[in-house]
Amino acid sequence: MLETIPNSPSLMLLSASAVSLILLLPATIIASRFRSRIEGRLVGNTGATTTVSEKPRHGWLAELGQTGDGAPSEEETRLRSMMMRAGYFSRNAPYIFFGIRAISLIVPQFALFISAPMLPFQLTGLTLLGASIFAAAFGYMFPTMLLNRQIEQREQQYRDGFPAKLVLPLIMFVFPTLLVVLMMPAVVRMIWVFGGGGI
Repeated sequence: MLETIPNSPSLMLLSASAVSLILLLPATIIASRFRSRIEGRLVGNTGATTTVSEKPRHGWLAELGQTGDGAPSEEETRLRSMMMRAGYFSRNAPYIFFGIRAISLIVPQFALFISAPMLPFQLTGLTLLGASIFAAAFGYMFPTMLLNRQIEQREQQYRDGFPAKLVLPLIMFVFPTLLVVLMMPAVVRMIWVFGGGGI
């Protein structure tokens, strides 16, 4: 049987494929563990699986953010997608975001009206109205800016981890396969010579 391997390209290819598959199994196990570790770090968990939180942790924020009868609006659907891209998988995440946005609309207004009498200049009439509109616009946009920044950071983490995901299969599968294919004729010849097949 060993004598026919060097003379038959199909048997040589089959042997190389078998050896490659034997090398591929441990490489696949190592790669899946490596991938689950990276995904766990990106999600923020120490384990390999990601679970959707069922229990509301910020109940009062979610209640403040709920706006309608429970049917998801277009904005809520878009926001849920953004929250998932940012790494927030809770069912209440959009409602918590809306609650934070409501609070961020109120707090700058409150701070403006508390600090207005203490300022060295007078905020009256249109100046107070302009400052109030600016504070409201800032309070409305600030949570969205933070969410977009979180999405960018998470996508950057994925981009930084992506080359490692490409290099690992290359190192674990392609190089050993090439080595086996290139070394197979010499190994078969050596087995054939030392096995008593000839010189």
